[in-house]
Amino acid sequence: MKAAFDDGTSTIQYYLTFTGEVVYRGQTDREGKMEYAEELEWDKIVAEDNYGHRAEFKKGADEGFNIPRWLGAIIGFTVLLSMAAISHYYSD
Repeated sequence: MKAAFDDGTSTIQYYLTFTGEVVYRGQTDREGKMEYAEELEWDKIVAEDNYGHRAEFKKGADEGFNIPRWLGAIIGFTVLLSMAAISHYYSD
């Protein structure tokens, strides 16, 4: 199991909690990895640290579609620029 941020950076010393019939809690190493028994039955994994970061993964859940950060930034900038242009057009 490896825990990582959206950009692929390893999550160092995160606590991973496996919930289901058996509850298991462990801590990731400096590479964001943690070993656990393959036969462990779990429904959900919660990754969290002591700084308020928290993520949940449910077994069988669709991970969804993630766009790259640079593309999100360009889209956000384009939307803001368009709103400013429309506002300027109607203010005259």
